[in-house]
Amino acid sequence: MYFPDSLCCWSWAMEPQWRKLIFQYKEHVNWSYRMGGIIPSWNGYVDNINSVTRASQMGPMWLHAEQVSGMPMYATIWNNNPPASSFPSCIAVKCATAQSLEMGERMLRKLRESCHLNGKDISDKRVILEEAEALALTTSEFDLNKFLNDFKSESGQDYFREDWDETRKRGVTRFPTLFFSMPEIGTIQLSGSQSLHNMKRALFQLNPKLQAIEPNASVPEYKTYWGSWIEREELEFTSESIAQV
Repeated sequence: MYFPDSLCCWSWAMEPQWRKLIFQYKEHVNWSYRMGGIIPSWNGYVDNINSVTRASQMGPMWLHAEQVSGMPMYATIWNNNPPASSFPSCIAVKCATAQSLEMGERMLRKLRESCHLNGKDISDKRVILEEAEALALTTSEFDLNKFLNDFKSESGQDYFREDWDETRKRGVTRFPTLFFSMPEIGTIQLSGSQSLHNMKRALFQLNPKLQAIEPNASVPEYKTYWGSWIEREELEFTSESIAQV
């Protein structure tokens, strides 16, 4: 179970490692997303871990995350066009996930690219609808009308509220957070952006048989599976030696 947030720079920083892990072990593991909703609004917002209380303080943190991870981040958005909340984009992801895990992943990716690569305010519902329309143009599996109905009604909020409740039930206060579980064996929690090595170690600790699997190393298959990628992700996929977060 993966707890990210659409506006979380460290969740975006971990995207290359997460994508590689899922691609290489997708036939042997199940995964799901629980959207964290880290910024309800800036009114009274306090991030004690990063000492952030206002939007302008997010820019330096994004710059730091970019330097550490190598993932491009449009940090000036926090000065020029700061998102007011991460809730609308989290709700959008859950509305897409209601159709399928794949559609949820693709919506999350499109919103992240819109924000981190293009500097768009993904708290703006107009931007979200533009990304939904763009997704509908790329795949017939995405039902745009259903998405719009869910997003504009209580259904979308209900989808997200389930994740919000699960986040607090599990005591998740740092994003991203991962829970690796194996029935009758146990659960391993990893908090914060993780290296591929750490995530594999958690998998292997719970299921040692996975160590015998030869991971798929085909770059064309990786690109086809995810549909979009950037240079840092390709570098991660083709090398185990890149410095990790």
